Amino acid sequence: MASKIRREAGFANKLEEKRKVFAAEQSDKIQYDLRDIDRIFDEMETDHIQTGGGMGTMALNLGMVLVILTSIMLWIKMSKYESKNS
Repeated sequence: MASKIRREAGFANKLEEKRKVFAAEQSDKIQYDLRDIDRIFDEMETDHIQTGGGMGTMALNLGMVLVILTSIMLWIKMSKYESKNS
């Protein structure tokens, strides 16, 4: 049983070494060209600025602040109610 474990452990180590060599060889071959993706994000940013997206973002942020304030107010009221009825 011990010899089988040693044999399989050696096999796993050999496979791992082969995987590392293969990954190193492939990483040298692969060239990442992200210009298309950069262009998409640049266009999104330009569209956002030109269409006045800042106002929509500001309204969304104000809405989230109102949700947070309402949650705090309800939490305080519930806390007072629970402490009074305990």
